[in-house]
Amino acid sequence: MDLGLTEEQEAVVALAEQIFTGECSLERSRAVEDGESGVDAALWATLADAGLLALCLPESAGGAGYGAVEATLLLEQLGRATALVPLHPTLVGSILIAEHASDERAAALLAGVAEGDRTFALALADEPRAPLRRPAVTHDDDGLHGTKTAVGFAPGADLLLVTAADGVYAVAPDAAGVAVEPQRLQHHVRA
Repeated sequence: MDLGLTEEQEAVVALAEQIFTGECSLERSRAVEDGESGVDAALWATLADAGLLALCLPESAGGAGYGAVEATLLLEQLGRATALVPLHPTLVGSILIAEHASDERAAALLAGVAEGDRTFALALADEPRAPLRRPAVTHDDDGLHGTKTAVGFAPGADLLLVTAADGVYAVAPDAAGVAVEPQRLQHHVRA
């Protein structure tokens, strides 16, 4: 059994490394951090132009159809850089949507991701004071109820993927009853 990287995977690593090495610096990250959005829009556009945002999207959504291994390789290169882009939540969100939503729903939710026009935020962490024995976010006929905290890149996200007691829900950040209160996380990502 060959557990080495395929040529395609090696190409992903090389391209991502080239982009992150060439585009990222501590000074640039500080400037982005001090800016209004907290996201390096130029780097995000470069990742889209290089096809890396489409890497894990299904072909039906304009993607390359790769999966978690390629996403991990790309995220490993992100981890070596000081890059303020919503790559992790958008890649993971894209994979979740592609694998679990209906084809029609996935096509609607994934539209614009490959081009860099749509980003996701993962609302995973319950507020610290939430009881450990029951989920802090619940779902009923009236919708979702509860609070999530430390949702990286939430202020600029086009879609929030919210974990609840009975599943994961796609929520528009401007939907009725949704409030996104900016926080600054320890690693300088705005949540």
